[in-house]
Amino acid sequence: MSAKSKYYLAILFLETGDIRSSLELVEETIPIFRHLGMTTMENDSVDVQAQILAFLGRQAEAENLRTQHLIRIGTPDPCMTGHWNNNSAWDRLMLREQQGTASTPDPRPLLLKAADIFAGQCATRRNWWRANIFVNLALAETQLGNLDAAEGYLTAARLQGETLTGSIAEWAKEIEARIALARGDLDRAWQLWCSSAWDTGCLPVLADTAQTTIYGESSSEIFILALLGRAQIVLLRADSTTAERLLLTASNHLEEQSAYVPLGEGKSTFVGSRSKVSRTLADLYIQLDRKDDAAWELRRANAQILGVFQTIDSLDGMTTEKRRTRMERLQRYHQARAEAAAISAELQLAPRNQIAILQRQADDAKRTATRLLDELASDQKTTLEMANRPPPGELWLLLAPIGTTWGAIWQWETQSLHIPLPDLNTPMAPETLADILFAPVATVLETTNHLRITSIGAATGIDVHVLPWNNAPLQNQLVVDYWVPGAKPIMELPSTGKPLVIADPGENLRFARQFGEQVTKQWKVSGPAPDVLRGENATREVVLNKLPLHSTLVYAGHARKGGLDGRNAAILLAHDTELSAADLVTHQPLPQMVVLSACEAAESQPESIAPGPGMAQAFLLGGSRMVIASVRPVDDRCAGLWTEWLLERWTQSTEENLWEAYLSATEKMRGQEPRCDYGMFRVYRTPVM
Repeated sequence: MSAKSKYYLAILFLETGDIRSSLELVEETIPIFRHLGMTTMENDSVDVQAQILAFLGRQAEAENLRTQHLIRIGTPDPCMTGHWNNNSAWDRLMLREQQGTASTPDPRPLLLKAADIFAGQCATRRNWWRANIFVNLALAETQLGNLDAAEGYLTAARLQGETLTGSIAEWAKEIEARIALARGDLDRAWQLWCSSAWDTGCLPVLADTAQTTIYGESSSEIFILALLGRAQIVLLRADSTTAERLLLTASNHLEEQSAYVPLGEGKSTFVGSRSKVSRTLADLYIQLDRKDDAAWELRRANAQILGVFQTIDSLDGMTTEKRRTRMERLQRYHQARAEAAAISAELQLAPRNQIAILQRQADDAKRTATRLLDELASDQKTTLEMANRPPPGELWLLLAPIGTTWGAIWQWETQSLHIPLPDLNTPMAPETLADILFAPVATVLETTNHLRITSIGAATGIDVHVLPWNNAPLQNQLVVDYWVPGAKPIMELPSTGKPLVIADPGENLRFARQFGEQVTKQWKVSGPAPDVLRGENATREVVLNKLPLHSTLVYAGHARKGGLDGRNAAILLAHDTELSAADLVTHQPLPQMVVLSACEAAESQPESIAPGPGMAQAFLLGGSRMVIASVRPVDDRCAGLWTEWLLERWTQSTEENLWEAYLSATEKMRGQEPRCDYGMFRVYRTPVM
């Protein structure tokens, strides 16, 4: 492949988010262009390399790269100097967005120098560049609180005779909203931020334009900034409930975006937004005297940031074959977009008798572009999930939003397969769904002994473990468990092998009382006598003190699901106290094996962008290794039978024995109690370190 081809391929990879491959390719081109004396191409390659470095949070390295290159080549083209000054200034602006202005270099000297160059020495797209630079100057002045100067630069940008589009227009709107807020014009600021991050809460202000604004159509960073801005406004109006909802929407959006950071968001952009949202949300919780919630949010944010860096470190480069396939899709995607745009332009001047035909052609081109974009999104998700490959004999399944639809991604050894899924909100026979999911990997299932599942959003409601396959539930044929992203077992184990049993703390569940008595009798015979907390003895303070002392926990009682992001999940204890999800992620160590015989103990909220954990997931995030819990309300009688059958086989404190007991109890319920929901309990696990 020629150096020019590598350069343009690097640009395509950069535009579509494959940062690693883009940097790899552009670094290869620079010495070649230098050797051939192709100065313009060398300059362009160095600038792209600097953009990528800044995108990855390495601003100082990017700025130094540009400076050293300008020194090396002597007197460069003035247009290039202006362009590079603007780019370096933008890197400084983004650094200030994340870290504040106190310890970051001032971008304004570079911007003023660039504006002078485009006013005199460089005529190439002069007005467009000056509009861009003036918006950047407006942002710099806004960051410093110089509102009059910022407004002056926005006016200067609009006087250049250029229509502000794309990211320039988005940032101009963000700056205008910040100025309006600082001047006390809350309605104007609300309207501007609603146009970047719209939802039904915007209707009172945007009643006339709401139908033309798409929720979340702005870039990820502008979307987050708009939500933060709206949260500031409602806090000024003492509406903490709406502020929490907006901040949780931002937090959950970032949780979903964290999966894509290594492929496009950029470490610094994500980390800056994630930190800003979590700090704001934590401050709100502290003001409301909800310190556990504040601790939960900060812990959640830190786990996401850590996960992003670990994933980036472990990502493998794309193979030559994958690059070729991706390149072909990119070319077809850009071609389809160009075709749709050309036909749409032609429509404006077409005779009436040709409009219907051209409209169909434009729609076809748009559908093709959308399909190709979905395929590219699927490629990105697959590349990310393949970072850590399944070991031999294991099969991984991810159920998640892929592009604009839902999809399943199967992974095994060196291969992967993407299967589009139908609308998950439409009822479907288990046999039909099983055929859609399992038939394409039937031969792999025959040689697999362990399936690990990660599900997101509405997909969490799919009971993959009990879907029928070969005339029996899938989990009868291989070990099936559900993973929680970001959960890692702690290294420090509890100090005793004695189980901790919490039975009927609310004193209102007959099966729970019987369960406590039964497990006590059985384990006295088969192993160390359990530590039992019944009824009024099981208070929050007592339970928190005992959790670090036990390797196994069994709870029989009531649970509450977690709301939008999971932090409100809890198991209920005596005297109207509770053990919350926030308690679990801030109190360690936790028992390594946990059985929660309680309704909705593992349920997350499927409506949220990235559902938060229920109690089962919270135990895993806090350091437990294996948790059995239900994702739906559990009938008292059915739960009692299931736990009774579980205890018949659960005689040792090992994960293997607990799995066998779980499988036996579930199979008995399927065969003997057809009215009971035999798939109600699931096994959740984290990898073994």
